[in-house]
Amino acid sequence: LLLNRKMVGTLLSRVYHHKTKSTDFTVMQWNMLAQALASTEFSKCSPEFLEWSHRKSLLVQEIKLHRPDIICLEEVDKPELFCQEDDWLSSTYDHVRMCKPSSPCLEVDGNSGPDGCLVLYSEAMFSLRDSETGQLKLARNAAISNQVYCLLKLTHRSNDVNLNVFCTHLKARPAFYEKRAEQAAIILNLLDQHGVPENQATLIAGDFNGEPSEEFYSLITSQGKFCSAYKSLLGQEPEFTTSKIRAQEVTHTIDYIFHNKHLKVENVLMMPSLDDIGAGRLPCERYPSDHLSLVASFNFC
Repeated sequence: LLLNRKMVGTLLSRVYHHKTKSTDFTVMQWNMLAQALASTEFSKCSPEFLEWSHRKSLLVQEIKLHRPDIICLEEVDKPELFCQEDDWLSSTYDHVRMCKPSSPCLEVDGNSGPDGCLVLYSEAMFSLRDSETGQLKLARNAAISNQVYCLLKLTHRSNDVNLNVFCTHLKARPAFYEKRAEQAAIILNLLDQHGVPENQATLIAGDFNGEPSEEFYSLITSQGKFCSAYKSLLGQEPEFTTSKIRAQEVTHTIDYIFHNKHLKVENVLMMPSLDDIGAGRLPCERYPSDHLSLVASFNFC
């Protein structure tokens, strides 16, 4: 299926890699780029394409195009778009949200409040058994942590199968690779602490701010407990999930959907080419974030 969007103001062209068309559910993972952080730091992006009036329609269009059953979002500082303003989104999905306690958005004049993680789930497909939100604190006595999470314990209505979804956003910048490894260990411990059994289908999705060569990745995928959805189906990670130009160009893979052995990946949405994105990279006229969405369809095993 070729998602060909060549008209002005519409989305980039992307292709699905299909293994089968019969799936139990579809997940989207997306750092949507907080509006307060969509500034002129993106030196090659025209300011008009960073305006909320331009970005919000493309954000909604991306979701409606793929119609995922579960959406894991990071850097959400305008949750009302998903929970109130758009009739289809607000009537299709319920949600769980966790704000960063010391969000950088709050330092920006005219901000809309803190950003954080937001998980939307289809009420028609899933019922919510329980949810937990919190911070990934590196020490018990730590005052606050801006790395937050949402954990949803869902049940698939048709299959009566339980599904656990953990959404998070790890520490940014290359120098903090050790902290990201510590945070990955915390995630695995939190799954145990919150009573997520190993014999249930479980997803860990988010912006991990690190490449597959980092220790956090090997911690999550060690002993075969979890595997990246894209690597499961394609044999390797995408070449990139974000490509941006601030002081310099940065193009790499830092976003993931991890799954355990009780889920089988059937389809994934491929990344567009850098040529299609354009020399100014992301965000751009045809895409509202500096991160590309990841979309994967699963069957229960």
